[in-house]
Amino acid sequence: MDRPACIDVPALRADVVSPYAVASAGSAIARRLQDFSPIVETAPDSPGVFWSSAAGLSLLYPTLHDWARAVRAGLGEIGFQANVVVGFSRFGTYALARTLSGIRVVESAVEEEQAMRTVPLDRLDFEPSLLATLDKLGVRTIGT
Repeated sequence: MDRPACIDVPALRADVVSPYAVASAGSAIARRLQDFSPIVETAPDSPGVFWSSAAGLSLLYPTLHDWARAVRAGLGEIGFQANVVVGFSRFGTYALARTLSGIRVVESAVEEEQAMRTVPLDRLDFEPSLLATLDKLGVRTIGT
C-alpha cells in the first residue's frame, strides 16, 4: 500500500479531543443541518458523519448543487469544513465524501456505484490488519 511521504510541519500541534467536545460539535452540526433539511441522522459509529434529505426542498433550492452549497456554507458559518455528497446510498455517499474536498452531486445510482468503486480502502474506517491483508491480495479499492 502506498503511504504518503512524511511532511515536516513545525507549527503543527496535536492534542486529545475529549468525548464531550466531539459530542458537542456533533450536536452543533446536527442542529445547523436542520436549517437545511427536516431529516438529519448521525452515524452512531462515525463522529462527524451525517445523512440528511433534500427531498421536497426544490422551492428553496432549485438544484441539488444549490442545496449542497448552502449546507457547506452553513456549516462553514459555524466553524466547520464539510464535504457534501448528494447521492443514492448511505455507503456510497460516505465513501465518496471520504475522498473529496468540497461538493459532489451524483446524478444516478449507476454513477454513484462507478465512482464508489474507485475509492481506496485506506480512506474508510477498516482495521489496519484487514487493510494489510487486503493489500497483500491486491485489493486496494472498493471495486477490486
